[in-house]
Amino acid sequence: PPSARPPAASSAAVAPPPPAPPKPPPPKPSTIPLRRGHEPADELVDKGDAAFEVGDAAEAARQYAAAKKLDPKHPGPHVGEVRLRLAKLDVPLDYASAKNKPELKPIVADLKKIAAAHPTYGPAQAELGRALLLVGDAPAALGFLRKAAAALPQVAEVHSALGVASL
Repeated sequence: PPSARPPAASSAAVAPPPPAPPKPPPPKPSTIPLRRGHEPADELVDKGDAAFEVGDAAEAARQYAAAKKLDPKHPGPHVGEVRLRLAKLDVPLDYASAKNKPELKPIVADLKKIAAAHPTYGPAQAELGRALLLVGDAPAALGFLRKAAAALPQVAEVHSALGVASL
């Protein structure tokens, strides 16, 4: 009778499982348009926004600077330049993710100045509200984001931030 032998151990090594695919980057918020209406600087502001949207900070800075030179009182290029400074910090865009980042204080202060000087300019209110969410101050962000949502009812990003502030 055939002898009952255990099966021979395989000399071939078992291949490790393939590595997991890299996680996609977290979604970035949509760029809130800084256009004010039909003013001469708005075309440059739009170009700055388009460059910012695709991550071309140098081109965005050039366009915002040109818009500011053309119309120094237009708040859009000022907000755009502050938004660029915030983007350079490369902080996660989660609530309170920059609570302990002192570099955010001058950005919030500059946005407060712009928002105070232009209380009906929705993008300044929105960017200030979003910056306040980054430092974890939802109660302060709420009022600015409500103003922004009233001024920019068609901008989903503003309503998203308002929802976060309302939680």
